[in-house]
Amino acid sequence: MVGGPCSYETKVIGATVTGVGDPEIDLVDEDGVTFYQRAEAFREPVEVGQYYLFEKRYIVEGTCTPYNFLLIGPPPKAAVLESGE
Repeated sequence: MVGGPCSYETKVIGATVTGVGDPEIDLVDEDGVTFYQRAEAFREPVEVGQYYLFEKRYIVEGTCTPYNFLLIGPPPKAAVLESGE
């Protein structure tokens, strides 16, 4: 049986862009886990090698999707450049 109710824990992780396509951007996180995000989740054009922050949700109870990723921040360098520091 698949489905809820399910419980997740979250942690903030960094991930590097490994491929740019339409409609998906390929990434790899700090643990070597590969995943993708829809290109429309990004506000700016994305390039291979850019580093983004994500909230990783991973299941701790139930049989729902084992984990998913939510884009929460731009590449740290871009944030510094935009602030003028």
